[in-house]
Amino acid sequence: MEQFPTLALLTNRQPPNEALVRRAAEEIAATRDPVRRKLLASYFEMFRSADRAALEAAGAILQLSEHGSAGSEPEPHPNAYSPRTLAKRWLCSERHVRNLIKRGDLPHFKFGEKLLRIKPSDVDDFERRNVVRPE
Repeated sequence: MEQFPTLALLTNRQPPNEALVRRAAEEIAATRDPVRRKLLASYFEMFRSADRAALEAAGAILQLSEHGSAGSEPEPHPNAYSPRTLAKRWLCSERHVRNLIKRGDLPHFKFGEKLLRIKPSDVDDFERRNVVRPE
């Protein structure tokens, strides 16, 4: 939450006011990483809906996701993702990524005989097709 001070202020039980809410929304919109932006947006919506249990769970996920990259910019696109690096990016299991590949939902190619790789453009297309927005 260090990278998002206004959101931290809101979630530390500060009385919400219009200016803080607007600044938090601007901080989220300025986030470059689409996965983190989606996570922050859902966290923000849970705060606004006052669902405290969901808010605390989302806060724990946010802290875990920031653990490996606190204070750093998101990594640029690699030449290709492995199922493991993609799972880390999406905060899911490697098995889930491999199941998406097996079902044909996520295009891939083989590097050598066994190594699966996914092109960054295919990842971007998949993320665009499967965006989940809060209602």
